[in-house]
Amino acid sequence: MEKIIKALLESKFPTIEVSLLLEVISNTPDSMIATEILCGLYVEPVVNPQPQKGFRNQETNFKVLGYNKFTKEVDYSYNQIPFTEYWVKNGETAPEYGAEGLKYTSGMYYNEDVAKKLGISKEEVQSNYKRVCVYGLPSIKVCTSKTCISNWN
Repeated sequence: MEKIIKALLESKFPTIEVSLLLEVISNTPDSMIATEILCGLYVEPVVNPQPQKGFRNQETNFKVLGYNKFTKEVDYSYNQIPFTEYWVKNGETAPEYGAEGLKYTSGMYYNEDVAKKLGISKEEVQSNYKRVCVYGLPSIKVCTSKTCISNWN
């Protein structure tokens, strides 16, 4: 691949020492992106203004801050939605919450930490319990993060 890139650069930049360009390219996080940029071939992907449905349920008010073409990551800001997690044994009634602004959801989810907390095996948690989350109102604090563009779009 390096021979192809070298030939491309030599034809694109006949008056420049190509070994210097190759050194710069090889020291970037993504050499193919660097080559495309130098040769004027790079096309930045479209970053959706909002993430795909189901992306980070505990966050809201997403705003794209930028895109890093070398790491293929979307920088974004958001407000966190606080939640309380409960574990309810199958067949038992989950607590009812009727306060304005609270969103009640349930679903299957388990991990080793929950099993340790309950003092049972993770297999028993998986087969005998359900996770119930009660979401509150979004925080006013603005947080920032980054994610791979394939997770965002």
